Amino acid sequence: MNSSNVQTDQNESNLNHHQPDLKEAIFYLPPNFDQQLICTALKTIYPEKGKELTLEWYHKSKNSPPSNFDEYWDQLGLTSYQLHTLDAYLKENLYDIAKQAGWIPKALRKGKNTKRPPAKKALKSLAEELDVPNNLEANLLSTKERFLPDDQKSFIPQSIINMSGGCYFHPFKKKSEIPDNHQDYLASLTKIVDCEVRVLEAIEYVTEQQGRMADDKEVRYKLELNDKNGKQVITEVTHEELTTKTRFSSFLVSKGFIKFIGQNHHFDMFHAFLINEQTYPTLRNLNSWGEYRPGEFLFENGLYSVNERQFFPADDKLRIKARNKLLICPSGSEQVMPPVLSTVKEDTRQLLTEKFLLWEQFNGSLNVRTSLGYAVGCVFSREIIQKVDGFPILFKFGERGTGKSTSMDWLMALFGYQNGNRQSVSKQNTVKSVIRRMTLPRSFPFFLDDYRNHETNSQAPDMTSSILNWYHRIGTAMAKKSTDHQTIETPMKACVVMTGNDKPTDPAVLSRLVILNYNKFLKKEELQQISDVSDFTYRFSEFLSLILENYEKVRDYFFIFLKTNQAFLSSQGFEGRTVNNWAIILAGLQSIKAIFPGLNPWFENFEGFRNEICNAIRKEQSLHQEHNPVHDFLQSLEHHSTQTFDPASDFNTKHMLLDHRHFRLKAFEEIHDHNGEVIYRGPILALHIKRIWNTLQDHRAPITKEISLALLESHLQNSSYYIDKSAQVLLTKSLGARKESNVRCYQLKVKELLKKGMLEELIEKAHEYEKTRVERLSI
Repeated sequence: MNSSNVQTDQNESNLNHHQPDLKEAIFYLPPNFDQQLICTALKTIYPEKGKELTLEWYHKSKNSPPSNFDEYWDQLGLTSYQLHTLDAYLKENLYDIAKQAGWIPKALRKGKNTKRPPAKKALKSLAEELDVPNNLEANLLSTKERFLPDDQKSFIPQSIINMSGGCYFHPFKKKSEIPDNHQDYLASLTKIVDCEVRVLEAIEYVTEQQGRMADDKEVRYKLELNDKNGKQVITEVTHEELTTKTRFSSFLVSKGFIKFIGQNHHFDMFHAFLINEQTYPTLRNLNSWGEYRPGEFLFENGLYSVNERQFFPADDKLRIKARNKLLICPSGSEQVMPPVLSTVKEDTRQLLTEKFLLWEQFNGSLNVRTSLGYAVGCVFSREIIQKVDGFPILFKFGERGTGKSTSMDWLMALFGYQNGNRQSVSKQNTVKSVIRRMTLPRSFPFFLDDYRNHETNSQAPDMTSSILNWYHRIGTAMAKKSTDHQTIETPMKACVVMTGNDKPTDPAVLSRLVILNYNKFLKKEELQQISDVSDFTYRFSEFLSLILENYEKVRDYFFIFLKTNQAFLSSQGFEGRTVNNWAIILAGLQSIKAIFPGLNPWFENFEGFRNEICNAIRKEQSLHQEHNPVHDFLQSLEHHSTQTFDPASDFNTKHMLLDHRHFRLKAFEEIHDHNGEVIYRGPILALHIKRIWNTLQDHRAPITKEISLALLESHLQNSSYYIDKSAQVLLTKSLGARKESNVRCYQLKVKELLKKGMLEELIEKAHEYEKTRVERLSI
C-alpha cells in the first residue's frame, strides 16, 4: 500500500470521528460565533450534507446566510496545516467553546451524562466574551473619533437601524468593511422586525387626579410601520405595549405584521432605540381648556399667558408651541367644541361698544349689563371660589321668542365659542353625559339650554343636587363602564349659564342663581336688526382678548369693586349668597370701564343701575315667597282629616270631617305611561277631589274662599305629586254602608309627599283605615 492511500484512509477516519459530534456541537455555540468557521468545518466534515446542515444552523440561530451563498460556499476550505491538525484545530476553536454551554461528546455520555440543551446564561456569557475584541476595538475607535461628526467617523457603532423595509441589529463595523452590494450588506445584519418602525411623536394625555394625588400622565406613541411590500400603518401604541418582547409581538401581529423575530437582547436595544435614539416631538394633550393653569388660558388656536402677556398661536395642525412645550387643546365633542380667541384689532373697542349698545336695545340694560359683568367674573372665577366659596349660575328665564337663546349665543361668542355648543338635559341627553362634557371648560362658561322643571315635567331629570354642586365647583363620581364597580371622578371647574321656560322652585337652588327675566317680545323691525349684531359675533372674543391683555389692571379693579358692592348690597338688607352673587356681577361690569370708554354712559348713573338691580332682586324674592295653593290645600286636607270632627256625628260615633269616604291609600302600585314604561312604583294616595271640596265648602274652610276648584285642579296636575286624575278607585259611599262604590279619583305619589313633608298624619290615618277596611265592610 502506497503512502497516498494511507493518508486518504487516515483523513476519512478523522472525518468519521467528528461526524457524530460536530452537527450537535454547533448548536451549543452563541449566535455571534464566527460563521465562516462553522461553515468551513461543516463543509470539511460532511462533504455531502454539509450545505444542508449549514442552512439549518443559519435558520435555528436566526442568522442570515450571505446573498451569494453558493459562490461563498464554493470558496470555503481549510488550509493544509489545519487539515493536518484537524482534531486539535476543532477542539480549540469549536468543541471547547461548545462544552462551556453544556455540550458533551457522544462517546462520553454515560450514566447521568445525557444530552442536554444549551444553557441560556452560558450562551449569553460566551456571546459577551466573543464580543470583547470587537468591543475593545469599537471602544478604542469611539474614543479616538468621539469628537468627529457621525458622517466623518470611520465606523458604524453597534446599533438598531431602519433599512429597506425592515428593522435590523447592526453590529460594530468599520465603514471600509461594508460590502458594496446592498444585499450583502443586509445579509451581514440581523433582522429583528419585518418592517421599519419609526416614532412620529409622543403624546402625553393628562388625567386629573382628585384629592392629594398628582395629575396622572399616560404616554402614548404614534408609530409608523412600513414593510418592503409597501404596506404602511400609522397608529398609536401605549408605552406598556413597547416594554416587553411578547407585548410588542402581539401589537405587530394585530396590525398585520410578523411578530418580533430578534432575540431578547435585541429587544432591549430596540426598545432603547425607539424611546431614546429616534428624534420626535412630545405633545401634551390637555384635558380641558380655559384657565387650565393659573394665568394661562388655553384655546383651540393658541395659548394666552397673562404672566408673559403673550399669545402663543397654534400651527396649522393646532399644535401650540409655548416655550419648550407642544400643547394640544382637547378636541371636545360634536356638542361642545373648544373656543377660538380672536386677536385685538384697531377698531375692536369701537366695534364692540356699538354692538353692546345695540344688544341692550334688544334685551334691556339689566340683562345685557348683567351678562357682560358675569362674563368678566368668569375670567376670575377660580379666585372668586377661593374667596367666597361659590360662583353663581346665570339663569335666563322667559317665554319662547323673548331672545333668551340669541342672548346666550352672543354671550358664548364673548369666549370664542361657535354656535352649536348649547346643551340640553333630557332622556336622550342625560345628566351624566352633560356632566362628562362639563369637565372640558375651566373658568369658562358651560351653556345649558331649555331647562325643564322636573316637578312639572315627568320627562325632565331632577337637577337640584347637580346645581348645588356646580355652584361650589364640586365634581361628581360615577361608575366606570366596566364590571369592576369602580368610580371615576368628574371634576367640574366651569361656570354655568342656563336658559329655560320653567324656573326651579327649590329655595336652595334659587339662592344660587342670578335670574334674568326676559319678557320683552322683539318687534318685527327689531328682528331685522339682529343680524347687525349676529354678523359680528365672530369678533366678540376680542372682548376676552382685551381683558387678558389688561389682566392685572382689570383684576385689581374687580376685587376692589367686589368689596364695595358687597358692602352696598348688605346695607340694602340682602343676605348670604344674594350679596355675593350680585356683587360679582356689579364688580365685573365696573372693572371694564377703563377698557371701553365708549360705555361711559353706563357708569354715569351707576347708582341708578344698582338700585334697578336691588328692585329686581326684591321682585324675584317676592315671587318665590308666594304661597303655593297646592300646599295650602294639602295642609287644609290634613287638618280636617286628622284634627276636625264632623259636627253631624254623635258622641258615640265620632268621626273626622274627611275620612275613608274621601281618600284611600294603596300600599303599592306600578304606573305606566302610554308607551308602557314604568313612571312610578310605590304607595299611592287616591283623593276624590270633588267630595273633599264640597265637604270643605259645607264646613266653610278658608281654602275654598282663597282659590277655585278649577284653579286648584290645574295646579295639582302640574305638581310633582300628580300621577292621574281619573283613576277608578273603590271608596266608601257613606258611613255605615257595607259596600264601596267605584269613583274617579286623583292619584298622588306618596313618596314625593313624604319627601316634601306633606300629609304625613293623613297618610298614617289612611293606613289605619286600610287595616280596618275588611272588618268595616263585613259588619
